[in-house]
Amino acid sequence: MICVLGLNGYASARIVDRIIAYINDDIITQHELEGRIEERVLELQQVYRFSQQEAEQRGEQEREKLLDQMIREKLLYQEAQRRQIEVSETDVDQYINTFKQNAGIESDEQLREELKRRELTLESFREQARQNLMAQSLVWQEVVPKLSVTDAEIDRFFEENRSEFPAKLDDVTLRHIFIAYHPTEKDIEETRAEAIRILNLARQPDADFAELVRKYSRNPQTRERNGRLDLLPEQLEEFPEDFRNVVNALQPNEIGGPARTDNGFHIVRLEARGEDAIQLRHIFLPFTVGEEAKDAARERAEVVRSRLEAGDDFATVAQELSEDKETKDTGGELGTRNLAEFPPEIRQVLEALSAGESSTPISTDFGIHIFQLDSRQAATLSLEEREQVRALLRQRKFEAKWQDYTEKLKSRSFVKVKLP
Repeated sequence: MICVLGLNGYASARIVDRIIAYINDDIITQHELEGRIEERVLELQQVYRFSQQEAEQRGEQEREKLLDQMIREKLLYQEAQRRQIEVSETDVDQYINTFKQNAGIESDEQLREELKRRELTLESFREQARQNLMAQSLVWQEVVPKLSVTDAEIDRFFEENRSEFPAKLDDVTLRHIFIAYHPTEKDIEETRAEAIRILNLARQPDADFAELVRKYSRNPQTRERNGRLDLLPEQLEEFPEDFRNVVNALQPNEIGGPARTDNGFHIVRLEARGEDAIQLRHIFLPFTVGEEAKDAARERAEVVRSRLEAGDDFATVAQELSEDKETKDTGGELGTRNLAEFPPEIRQVLEALSAGESSTPISTDFGIHIFQLDSRQAATLSLEEREQVRALLRQRKFEAKWQDYTEKLKSRSFVKVKLP
C-alpha cells in the first residue's frame, strides 16, 4: 500500500528550512520534503537497483509528485483527527516493533541511534507513528472496503493482457495439408557441391567438427548437441540406402559423405560403433530450393486452396493432395497441440483462426502448410495465477481510490504550495 506519512526527519544541513506548503492549519517544510526525496532515492537504490546518480535524478524529477503525496497524507491525518479516530499505545508499540524488524534494528539503543541520525526523538517518532496509524485506519474505513475484484475482472484482464502470459497459449485441434518443395536437379547439385566443400573442411587435420556443425548444420535438434546422433542398429536400417552405406563404411573418427536422404545431404563422423549402439555426429544440409521449385509448390498449394474455398471437405482434400506421409491417410490430423509448440510465424496464423476455418498457405523452409482449426480450448489461469492477478488488480484499485478519496479531501481544504 501507499505510505501514509514519512518517518524521515533529516536532510542536508545546508538546506535552509522554510515553509513550502500550507494544508489547512498544518504545514510542510523544505526540510521535510528533502527528507522524503532522500527516502525515495534510497528506495530506488535498494529495491529497484538504480545507481546513485540515476536515483538522485529520478528523485528530483519526482519532487512535485512527492510533495503532492505528502499533502494528501496530511489531509488523511487531519480527517482522522476530525473523526476522532483513536490509536492505542499497544498499537503504537507494535508499529515501532515492526519498524525495527524491517530496518534490522535489534535493540533500543540502535533505535535511538537511528532516530538521532534522522533528527528525531523517541517522542516525536511515536507521535508520527500514531499519526500514521490514524491515517491508515481512515484508509481502511473509506478505501479498502471498495477493493473487491470479481472473477470476471480477472478473466478480462487475462484476455486483454495475453502478451503478459507468454506460456499461457490455447490448445488447438488441427488438420493440415502439406505441399513439399521438390528441388530440381540443379538445386540438388548445388547442395551436393556445398556439402562436398564442407566435407573437405571437416577432413582438414586441424578441423573442429563440432564448430562446423554449429556453423553449417540445419538440423536444430542435433546442432544443439554438436551434431550428436545416437542410433540403435535397427534404427540405422530405417535410413535411406545411401546414408546406411556411408555409415557402414566408416571406422571410428573417420568422416564420410555426402550421404543423401529425402531432404538433403549429411556429412557423417563415426564416433563409436558397438553391438547395441552407433554413435555419430553429423552436419545436415537441406536441399537448396530455387524459385522454380517454390513456384511449382505454390501452384499445387493454390489448387488445394481453390478446392477448399469451393467447399470441398478438408480431410478429403488432405487424403488426395497432402504430401505429409504421416498424416495423409488420416485426413491431415495433427491432434491437439498447444500453440506454444509452433514457430511464431505459424502460431500467429493459428491464433486468428475460428473453429472450422482454414488458413491461407504458409511457406516454411521445407514446403507450404494449410491448416484447419477443428476446435480450440482456451488457456486458463491456475488458482495461484488468479490470486496473483487479483492482488495486482486490488493494488491498482487501491491506488486509484486512494487518489480519488484524497482528491475529495483536497477539494474541500485550504491547500497552498510555495515551491521555489
